[in-house]
Amino acid sequence: MTKTNAPSAPEVAYDDPVPENIDEFRTELARRINRFIGDRKKYWRGCKELSCRRRRACLAPRIHCSNAPPLPPSTPEQQARAMAHVQRVLREVLARREQGA
Repeated sequence: MTKTNAPSAPEVAYDDPVPENIDEFRTELARRINRFIGDRKKYWRGCKELSCRRRRACLAPRIHCSNAPPLPPSTPEQQARAMAHVQRVLREVLARREQGA
């Protein structure tokens, strides 16, 4: 076997730096996801937002695409299940905070 003196490929850093303001990061991420969905479905074609029609792309100015179809109505059972889940998560978060404090 022969050895080559070629340099090895540089290591790729897969970790992004931690954002300074996590809330702004989450908001921008949600906006980008909604823009992607809006572009794939071409919601901008009939959008009431002038900026979306002008750019021929979903800009999601209010984070959620203005032209996306509404969600189907939920049943009272689904609403109760969702509220129970929210309450359970809130209790768990409060319990973790009390243990850590």
